[in-house]
Amino acid sequence: MSLVPTRILLTEDSPSDADVLQEMLHHAGPGRFVFTWVERLEEALAWLRQEAFDVLLLDLSLPDSSGSDTFLRARNAAPQVPIVVLTGIEDEDFGVRAVHQGVQDYLVKGRVDGPQIARAIRYAIERKQAELDAQRLLHELEAHKGELERQNEVLHRLNRTLKALSASSQAMMRATDESAYLNEVCQIIVRDCGHSLVWIGFARDDPEKTVQAVAQAGFDEGYLEKLHVTWADTERGRGPTGTAIRTGRPSACKNMQTDLNFAPWRAEALRRGYVSSLVVPLMDGDRAFGALTIYSQEPDPFTPEEVQLLSELAADVKYGIGALRLRQAHAQAEQALREREQELAAIYENAPLIMLLVDGERRVHKANKQAEMFAGRSVTDLFGRSAGEALRCLHAAEDRRGCGFGPHCGHCALRGTIVSTVRTGSSQQQVEVTLPFAEADGESDRTFLVSTLRLQLRGQPMALVTMLDITRRKQAEEALQAAHAGLEVRVGERTAQLRALAAELTQSEERERRRIAQILHDDLQQLLVAARLRLEAVRERPEAGAIADDLLRIEELIGESNDVARGLSHELSPTVLHEHGLAAGLRWLGRWMYEKHGLVVRVDANAPAETLEHDVKVLLFQSVRELLFNVIKHAGVKRASIRMSVGKDGQLEILVSDRGRGIDPTPAREGRNASAGFGLFGIRERLAFVGGRMEVEGKPGGGARFRLVVPLPDEPRTELAGAGPASQPRAHRAAARIGHPPQPAAGFAPGASHDPGTAG
Repeated sequence: MSLVPTRILLTEDSPSDADVLQEMLHHAGPGRFVFTWVERLEEALAWLRQEAFDVLLLDLSLPDSSGSDTFLRARNAAPQVPIVVLTGIEDEDFGVRAVHQGVQDYLVKGRVDGPQIARAIRYAIERKQAELDAQRLLHELEAHKGELERQNEVLHRLNRTLKALSASSQAMMRATDESAYLNEVCQIIVRDCGHSLVWIGFARDDPEKTVQAVAQAGFDEGYLEKLHVTWADTERGRGPTGTAIRTGRPSACKNMQTDLNFAPWRAEALRRGYVSSLVVPLMDGDRAFGALTIYSQEPDPFTPEEVQLLSELAADVKYGIGALRLRQAHAQAEQALREREQELAAIYENAPLIMLLVDGERRVHKANKQAEMFAGRSVTDLFGRSAGEALRCLHAAEDRRGCGFGPHCGHCALRGTIVSTVRTGSSQQQVEVTLPFAEADGESDRTFLVSTLRLQLRGQPMALVTMLDITRRKQAEEALQAAHAGLEVRVGERTAQLRALAAELTQSEERERRRIAQILHDDLQQLLVAARLRLEAVRERPEAGAIADDLLRIEELIGESNDVARGLSHELSPTVLHEHGLAAGLRWLGRWMYEKHGLVVRVDANAPAETLEHDVKVLLFQSVRELLFNVIKHAGVKRASIRMSVGKDGQLEILVSDRGRGIDPTPAREGRNASAGFGLFGIRERLAFVGGRMEVEGKPGGGARFRLVVPLPDEPRTELAGAGPASQPRAHRAAARIGHPPQPAAGFAPGASHDPGTAG
């Protein structure tokens, strides 16, 4: 349904003010207002005599009239037309006097907007209509005095509510603080409407859904502190305040003495003289965020018309709260923006790197203090120069046209980075750029990390360029790299020395073992054999009969000693390893472990190992023996296996494994499970010295696997020299002293088997 537009007679001598008013009302409600504009009061009075208007907007400063005489003449000429005074006179008392003299509203130009003017017009029309209705009623009720008195009371209530509505609008326009504004609204309602207590509360979203009083006016005497109102659907939330917030509709208690829902507050309210109350919700869309609560000392005093006007007042309050909060948020945002700008400016000026703002032609528009210090120019001297020229890059001086035209400029990373950022908008991060500069001691290169960011300033694309001088860091890195390279060379040399020492240590140990074994074999065993032969000769003499048993026992002890010496000789330096190679040595070791310790060892050693150096063979043999001893000591099993093969990488691998208690490979790799002898750590270190490694696999309860890996050389090195004939004369001399020729020891005779089943 279309609405009839409001006909407005605008009396304004300023065409610009008239245009502004018409434009503001047009935006407030397109098509809702029809204007007739005149500049003089006489013209306005002529139009009022000829045409019917809904409202007169009257400026008090006209060429032919000014001040209160202006609206008095207009009111007398058209008493049925509502008048809204619109002037630049900021005199509130004058406006109040004008209202008292019949003007429906008073607004100050420049401090109102379209919606406020529209509301003032509507309220003026309604007030004028109410006045006309009241006047009509006065004539109709002369014969009905009682009815007239009732209507007068209604009119009085409506007028005072309208007055409060107008005053609250004025308070909203001049408000700067939310709390003060809300308290003033409460005071206006108490003052203009004559109610006992008015308070405004906000609904909180806490678990109890409490209603917090934020403003009040009127007689209280501690009443609000005892309310404990909630908007939940509970006993203390079913009163008028909680109900209005929960439902979003006005709620009233017509009589506190009889309203059952008002029981929680009845005693305190009646003690203070309160009889009834009206609550109007403060709405934000379809949800109430608070309420305006009004207490009266009369039962059921609120008419539907007054409730409607108070609902409009509550809507104005909601609008005022929103405007104040928006204004406050805007002020806070502006303050935060200013602080941020100051912070960024401080960072920009004091950053320990060069910062330039340049355009697409690389011309400097802004520079920080670090750029000024680096270039040795004032900030103003930097402006307008190209980046290279501003910083005094020597390439910029190679061509008379300056930076960008020299032979090196075509490949300049700084130039390319800036141009790419301005043209494509792609930021660049930490591009390394090296440029030449003149120093006190001559020309030198400086290295920078350049980052760029495209900005759009005053409609022009710009690039923010940051340059971090890393020249010293680069020099330190190069020095560190040189030192590192030298250290690697020294480490390699020391490693080679350590490997040579390890090999020499292994060879020395093996030579000592073989020397001791040869002493046992060539000296001790020969002496024992000679002593045994000598003892047998003594036993054959006739006079030996008395000590025959003792001689026999001595002969047995000599035989046992000979066996022990022979076994110790094999343990120290197995002849089979030196004479028949690593594979034969490992097979002999497997049989020996079974004979000596009951450990059944399965040996698969068919891989060729002839090219290994002798000290490596000895190291591998000793390492395998140590690992088998670990099986005996720690694995808790009687079986193990040895497998020697050539891996995919062409290196020799010896795998020693068992299915015993297992091992945690982490501490084993770190050498923390080392046992006697070599120990795992010793094995690992000695293998590393010959270019090998040890790999450990296993888990508790899942057995253990030790893989010994060494490189296979293409050609064998000369084997470790065996014990020379220097030891033979000692055996011969020992046998000669006893009186018998030397005999070869069992198990070491030429051609004798070195199988543990036959030797030793």
